[in-house]
Amino acid sequence: MHLAYQALFPFAVLVGAAGLSSLPDLRQRVGAIAPAATGIGALSALVLLLELKPSERVDLVYLRAFPGADLALRLDGLSLAFAAVLLASATGLMLARLGATGDRRNPWRRWLLAAAAALGGVLAGNLLLTYIALQVLTLAWSGAVNETAPRTRTLRLVQQAGDLALLIAADGFKRAGATDGAELMKAIRAANIAEHIMIGGPITFDTKGQNNNIPSAMIQNRSRTPTVVMPAENATMAPVFPMPPWQGRT
Repeated sequence: MHLAYQALFPFAVLVGAAGLSSLPDLRQRVGAIAPAATGIGALSALVLLLELKPSERVDLVYLRAFPGADLALRLDGLSLAFAAVLLASATGLMLARLGATGDRRNPWRRWLLAAAAALGGVLAGNLLLTYIALQVLTLAWSGAVNETAPRTRTLRLVQQAGDLALLIAADGFKRAGATDGAELMKAIRAANIAEHIMIGGPITFDTKGQNNNIPSAMIQNRSRTPTVVMPAENATMAPVFPMPPWQGRT
């Protein structure tokens, strides 16, 4: 099989299994289909890894758009090893879930789409595709693809974190004027972004790569909705403390 098609095979297996999980006639069997499909994806990534020569990198371009935004995958030893471990771990989690009792939820479609999106983030050939894959991963894992589990506030919070990472990378690229790894990292380390979408002061990095200007927000589940309660200037509700007994929570 041509390498370009081999690279797409695990995606096709995962997305195809997710599609099968929506069919009423197969819903009772999806518990077996999901780990099987994910395991096949892990084996496919391992086969691709073994086919590459040591230190070899292959860029597969499926659709050319404009520089830095081609529909492309990057195959190298590290990314394929990570992909194989990722999907193998997902397979183990799914098998463990099959043995769980007392939980009638059907998470397989969400898990399969999340695995496909995570794989896309690992093998993405450019920053834009990585960002798109992370957004799809957020949508799948948060339950947004499942109308019975809308978690809009949590979803927005995770999306903002992803948007913030893209903002930092775009700022570094703009100042570096190149995609060379060393120059890009040098520019990112010198970042000083005052206007951003999260709470706290300007985004800067110390010698250890830490941003010490971004504080944490305290979140409580209020009426089954994650709600910011601290710091006061960013809170949408006052915190409840001490914590009420289980029967008194809403």
